[in-house]
Amino acid sequence: MRTNQFQYNETITAAYLSLSTTLGPWDLKGGLRAEHTHSVGESPTTGQRVQRDYAQLFPSLFATYKLGEYDQLGVSGSRRITRPNYQSLNPFLTYTDAYTAHQGNPYLAPSLATSAVLTYTHQNFQVLNLSYLRETNAINNVVYQNDETKVSTSIEQNLAEATTLILSSGGHSDLTKWWGVDNQLAGSYAQTRTPVEGQPVRLAQFGWSASSDHTFTLPRHFLLTVGGTYRSPTVQGLYHVRANGSLNLGLKKQLWQEKATLSLRLTDLFYTDQWRSYLRYNNVDMTWNNQYESRKVLLSFTWKIGSGKVMSRRTAGSQEEENRVSN
Repeated sequence: MRTNQFQYNETITAAYLSLSTTLGPWDLKGGLRAEHTHSVGESPTTGQRVQRDYAQLFPSLFATYKLGEYDQLGVSGSRRITRPNYQSLNPFLTYTDAYTAHQGNPYLAPSLATSAVLTYTHQNFQVLNLSYLRETNAINNVVYQNDETKVSTSIEQNLAEATTLILSSGGHSDLTKWWGVDNQLAGSYAQTRTPVEGQPVRLAQFGWSASSDHTFTLPRHFLLTVGGTYRSPTVQGLYHVRANGSLNLGLKKQLWQEKATLSLRLTDLFYTDQWRSYLRYNNVDMTWNNQYESRKVLLSFTWKIGSGKVMSRRTAGSQEEENRVSN
């Protein structure tokens, strides 16, 4: 029997400062977050103890310029941090089968990302969106192959650099009183550069994606929705991800002066929303095909009580901690 015990304690101390103002056609907002992190991870099973202390500054800036009554230009930039989830720090080795294993990494460092976004909108239609993201210490699975035992071990590691550039356009349009369309079209470039076992690895891929959702207003308060998405091959970390997409259908019925809604949804009608990928570096040559139950029939009934407004007291910090817990 294999047992495991892992203890992790983390203390984050942070301070925030934000300012906003309006100068003529300009709306400006800036912020600064300063934080210090102290963490200790101990594994009695392996005898490892890792302690970290680090301080960081995370500035952000948002600016909007009104070009006219219906047009505006926006620019933003920020620096942010993404910490590894707690299970990823646990160094215990688990086997999926006799030749496939996964091991946590107590030396994982948080990833740091710098982003910049430029947008141009006309009547709430996003004519142009150009975004740039550069991430250092990006957290990603790295597979190591033992040629003698034939065992492949997946370990989450910090990659040196991952860069993504996306140009997109899209928004909502009413073609008629009874036909509304939401379209999105994007082109992208993704690149990963990092050493793996002392060997330089570089992955790069141009790609594109598109989505189109149509809403039809039918008699007797029925709404019919037809929508689909397509994503071309791309790069995620060290993975070459193959193309995928889906087609979805939906039907809604408003009841009792729109106080209640009965809806029926069919997702991924042709069973094409798969995560297929492959790894090619050093002595690793692997193909993945993850198929989940994406084709579903969903029936739901909702009823509005009171004003329908829900007050939320959840803070951004608590949401971040929840996201770091994995099963």
